[in-house]
Amino acid sequence: ALKAEESPKAEESPKVTAPTITRPAISANELKLTKTYRVGPNDVLDIRLNNSSSPQSTLFTITPSGFLEYPVLVEPLQVSGLVVEEVAAKIEAELTRRALADKPKVQVGVRDYASHTILISGLVKESGTKILRREAVPLYVVLADAQPLPEASRATILRNDSNETFDINLASSTDMNMLVRPGDVIALQPNEEQFLYVGGAVKSPGERVYRRGLTLMQVILAAGGVSPKAKEVRLGRDDGKGFLVTNRYRLKDIDAGKERDPLVRPGDRIMVVE
Repeated sequence: ALKAEESPKAEESPKVTAPTITRPAISANELKLTKTYRVGPNDVLDIRLNNSSSPQSTLFTITPSGFLEYPVLVEPLQVSGLVVEEVAAKIEAELTRRALADKPKVQVGVRDYASHTILISGLVKESGTKILRREAVPLYVVLADAQPLPEASRATILRNDSNETFDINLASSTDMNMLVRPGDVIALQPNEEQFLYVGGAVKSPGERVYRRGLTLMQVILAAGGVSPKAKEVRLGRDDGKGFLVTNRYRLKDIDAGKERDPLVRPGDRIMVVE
């Protein structure tokens, strides 16, 4: 077993807890996005006033700048970013304010979805631009439509609005539940050899081949174990924005079962310190 040499309590440095580097669970607010659609440019709306049976078309396309040109109104309405109920309420308010209708009742629906797009490429049968009908959709739903090829085992998701990159394991149910948002770029890739890096107070520092399910202590064992004075391991991981997030673990706590032996990921940087 790997054990760190115990030092007097006065010499022990306090444990530092860094922000977690695992993928966060989906929040309640994020789940609401899967049930919401906010209209945008080029969406086609079906707008009906007082259940009218007029032969005139009820279909109206939102302009590229996000405006709705409704013929009864003098000026276009800015509707981009609103749900259909808010669009209906806005039209009703304008009709009432201008005395163009008595107690107007407006119904609005989305006839054609066009504003929420993503791009899928790589090892799929159906690549190209896809349209979302919600503010967010689970990845497994998106990939079911794109039909991944058998050799696809991982994916990268580039989120343009935040400039984040996510590395996805297609065999992980947690990863596959990740929410895809408009503007995301998804690329499916084959399983290829990946690496992580070990340094510091180990017998054989350097590059190590990554495999799924590998833990921190297993990597250290593969590096020949630690020196007798080793006390702490620093696990550094890219947060997806180009910054390194570091978690610190005490060897004796992991070895005693007081602290979890965390899973590692490709690209991790492991530094054992005395």
